[in-house]
Amino acid sequence: MIGFGSPMITRQPALQNFGFVMDLGIFSAVVTGLVILPAFYFREKKKLPYSRVLYHAFLLEAASRLGAWLGLPAARRLGRLTGVVYSWTHPRKTAVVRENLALLIPKPIPISCARRVFSNYGATLADYLTLGRRPKEDAVRAQEEGNGCMIVTAHLGLFELGGLLLTDVGFPTTVLTLPEPSPELTAWRARYRKRWDIETLEVGEEDFSFLKIVRELNQGKFVAALVDRPYQRNHVPVDFPSGKVPFSSGPVLISLLARCPIIPGAIVVLPSGGYRMQAYPPLYPHRHHGKRDETLRIFTTEIARALLPALCQYPEQWYQFGPVSC
Repeated sequence: MIGFGSPMITRQPALQNFGFVMDLGIFSAVVTGLVILPAFYFREKKKLPYSRVLYHAFLLEAASRLGAWLGLPAARRLGRLTGVVYSWTHPRKTAVVRENLALLIPKPIPISCARRVFSNYGATLADYLTLGRRPKEDAVRAQEEGNGCMIVTAHLGLFELGGLLLTDVGFPTTVLTLPEPSPELTAWRARYRKRWDIETLEVGEEDFSFLKIVRELNQGKFVAALVDRPYQRNHVPVDFPSGKVPFSSGPVLISLLARCPIIPGAIVVLPSGGYRMQAYPPLYPHRHHGKRDETLRIFTTEIARALLPALCQYPEQWYQFGPVSC
């Protein structure tokens, strides 16, 4: 701006106009690039349910090593402290969690209740990152003829523990995952699950993803998926005590294609520090009067109703940090 503005101090009108026009253009570009575009950028990023700063493969691997060095009790305490500090320093995220809790329990929701969600999540994350470094004996796998089974759960408690329990009792398990924010993080989580003999299958919206999942089920494997954070348009609004929450209809569609049952389940943290796994009666989706959309709606709603009692009983372990209501 100084260089192009220097002609404005001359006595030549043509040079003065040239300098003024160039400086005006540069000033407009600076304001747009440094003020307006960043405002739109950060406004969009606030909708993400994860931390842009903390959710990286390098930091998770470092936390895993630190947890193994500290031991589980100390790692849990550090995780709880980190969760509370994050809640204090991110009031907007805390407000979103309060809005989500209002879908499960009566209002008003005290802010301390929302902060306990962050505290519990910190302890749960410490368990997840520490358990993966513990040695695990090889399980004797018994393959039975026939199709596998869909295991569905919510972001409740230490939901990743279900895959470990299934492999320990002899059921080969594949976990479905959406693309992470970076390829490095996707690869790290796949390697981490591999320590528990759990396979990871990355899926997207393309039709070939469903074919990959059906192939896994036809090989007799258990396929685990989360249903309370649907991907784009494949969801069904389900009535909660104080609103509607979208649940993914993907598991029902996959079950229809693979002709396999769906078992809803939940893993929650007990006051003693241990975990309890609750498996609900299996569902056998079938065409409802030949109508695809009606079938998806009915059986997705049944999955949500099976998980709802656990969500209402342990709302402070429902780890939804982005808006979920329809």
